[in-house]
Amino acid sequence: MRPARPSCILRLLSALILLVVSVAHAQSPDPADSVCPRSAEGSTVAQPPDLYSSGGKLEVTFNFKTTTDDNGLPRYCYITDTGLQAPTLHVNPGDQLIIHFNNQLPPVNSGAHHHMAAHATVTTDIASMCNATDMTAASTNIHFHGMNVAPVCQQDDVLNTLIQPTQSFDYVLPIPLNEPSGLYWYHPHPHGFSEGQVQGGATGALIVEGIETIYPQLASLPERTIVMRDQLMSAAEMALSASDSNAPIWDFNINYVPITYPNYTPAVIQTAPNTQEFWRVLNSDADLILDLQVVINGVPQPLQVYATDGVAVPVANGPITMTTIELGPGARAEFVVTTPNTGDTAQFLTIRHDTGPGGENEPPRPIANIVATSSTTTASATHPRQVKLDPNRRVRFDSLKDITPAANRRIGMSEEGENEATTQFFINVEPGGFFPFYMAEPPQVVSRQGTVEQWRVENLTDEDHIFHIHQIHFVQIAADDAPVDNPAILDTIRVPHHDADGTIHSVTLLMDFRDPNIIGTFVFHCHILAHEDAGMMAKIQVLPPALATTLAVALSPNPPVSTGPTTLTATITPSQTGAGSFTGQVTFTIDGASFPATPSAEGVATYSTTFATGSHSVSASFAGDDIYAPATGNTASFTIVAPNFSLTGSDVTISAPGGKGTASIALAPVGGFTGTVNFTCSVPSALTETKCSLSPASLSGSGSTTLSISTTAPSAAQRASNRNSLRLLFGSLLFAGLLIGRRSRRLLATFCLGALLVFLLSCGGGSSSSGPTSLSNPGTPSGTYTVVVTGTSGSGASQITATTNIKVVVN
Repeated sequence: MRPARPSCILRLLSALILLVVSVAHAQSPDPADSVCPRSAEGSTVAQPPDLYSSGGKLEVTFNFKTTTDDNGLPRYCYITDTGLQAPTLHVNPGDQLIIHFNNQLPPVNSGAHHHMAAHATVTTDIASMCNATDMTAASTNIHFHGMNVAPVCQQDDVLNTLIQPTQSFDYVLPIPLNEPSGLYWYHPHPHGFSEGQVQGGATGALIVEGIETIYPQLASLPERTIVMRDQLMSAAEMALSASDSNAPIWDFNINYVPITYPNYTPAVIQTAPNTQEFWRVLNSDADLILDLQVVINGVPQPLQVYATDGVAVPVANGPITMTTIELGPGARAEFVVTTPNTGDTAQFLTIRHDTGPGGENEPPRPIANIVATSSTTTASATHPRQVKLDPNRRVRFDSLKDITPAANRRIGMSEEGENEATTQFFINVEPGGFFPFYMAEPPQVVSRQGTVEQWRVENLTDEDHIFHIHQIHFVQIAADDAPVDNPAILDTIRVPHHDADGTIHSVTLLMDFRDPNIIGTFVFHCHILAHEDAGMMAKIQVLPPALATTLAVALSPNPPVSTGPTTLTATITPSQTGAGSFTGQVTFTIDGASFPATPSAEGVATYSTTFATGSHSVSASFAGDDIYAPATGNTASFTIVAPNFSLTGSDVTISAPGGKGTASIALAPVGGFTGTVNFTCSVPSALTETKCSLSPASLSGSGSTTLSISTTAPSAAQRASNRNSLRLLFGSLLFAGLLIGRRSRRLLATFCLGALLVFLLSCGGGSSSSGPTSLSNPGTPSGTYTVVVTGTSGSGASQITATTNIKVVVN
């Protein structure tokens, strides 16, 4: 957001003041140069001092200093114990970088304490500096921008590490063996005060050697390291620019040679004529976006880009030829320049950049005149190469575009406010509200080491923002959701402002979380540091690879019933025991609806519900947590029927009338039936003189009852009558036999019929002393019959009845 400018009525007065100040500066040196030196405008650009590792180690002492110049502008700087300012640190993969850091800023007795506790007692205890809670304008730390080192104290932690005035602290960075060869940088990162310290000049380059092993053609080229830094405009400049719509907000410098408003006197880069040089350019501006060109005789020159943000362009795609190289704050480009011939007019410059209606004015400005001379003594630096690369090292970002993302996230960059002083800035994970960053807030993103994620970062504001994430790199795969073919590996990218019609612009990135060094908590933010300091920053936590788990789902009772609750149990089993307690959520899915449950520390979660009759399905899933991977359990499908019961029994055989028989009748519940069943039995009418009974006469739920069947033998008189009838029949047959020879066949037949009639009459009555009624109990006849056993439970509309047929054989 553009800050308001002073009233234009001050322009004439401020111009006069500016002239007087300029004359005064020309006549006397600025005392601030004895603390944090700056070159004069129009000076020849000098190479930053170079420090190289030796024997696998680079060890240096940094004294962090500040002063105020004659214009009242603050300066900050890193000065070594040998007096070098912001040296370029050269290391090899596998080296160790040690920085003995001394904070020599004056203590802050009053003023802002940014989102922290009250001022604490200063100590020299490392533990206190690794868990700091007191951040002031005099607090500081170092961020190693772009390096894939661990986000832990004494390496690259900017969240908890703070060095207070008078404190000393050691940074010990193991440079990974697979660290890409290229240009990185170091700068302060105390939240709330980063912009001031960086804009004051406290930045420096860090080079991981070895790019010539990827592009051998670079090995013989002279190198030039260029560090761009923006700086505050003086009060006189600001007043002069009040009515100038083309005036910038910031001045800038190249390797500490200032280019200031309004004259923009360029620095000088001396080169050999018509020579290829390898330029390593770092935009360490706090807020300024650069669009760089090398122009010779009015024509922008083709520049061959070999690396971006510290990572070589893949050989299959590189180098990339460009005439304009855009570098937002924090971005780097390493490219080959063909220098002009002697007598050519050549310039290194930045063209106009439209940051949007809410952004800062960034007009075209020269940076340096490129002067070719065969007698130059300030040719680009060369240095001894000590590269020792692991021959088996994997290309860190190999196959990044081929990995299926483990997560898709939407990141929104937004702001709220009417002016620069009161505007709040936000970077939040959608969906969700917008809120500024606070040190105590939990991570907005939790990712897993070993994965790749897809992030869609969108700019909801009317000014450009620069997305940057610590510890990792990414590739861009889309702009405004349209695929792009961009081979560059980046850690910083511009997200354009929205259009006048409100069209939102976005970039889609593949974020590489595969490197094991990045486990921990770090940040992503807008690298326009004024925005970052005002809240456009968020935390991300990268967890170790998760332990594999399995999930089993059990039901009790199984199958479930409709008459009572069913307990669902999800048991998580890890691939390795003893790793820690389970904290992630378990979700039961019942017929498509979700029901959360918290597992015990041992990984067991339960949920109880009652099912209605019908078909159902049950499954469970474990979301995973800091230790354990997600898992999905088995799915159980079942059908619940209404409560009921069934009866079954065995056949009964009775050896003769008058005998008894039993059968066991089993009561089996169905659908969770638990009621009381009352039993009855019925004998068919043909089965005369027979009784049935059941014991017990009722059962609850389940069990068995005994069916007893009692038959009746014929009475004694009936048996005697039956015997007399048999005798008569036998005598008649005997008499008929005696006569058969003497009589005709007709007489025999008549006799037999008469005898049979006499027999039948005797069976019906007989002449016993008991009289006719004593012959009325013929007993249970032999035969095969069916006895029905009935069970009844409940009454009325809720009555349930079941029967079973028992086969009864009477011999």
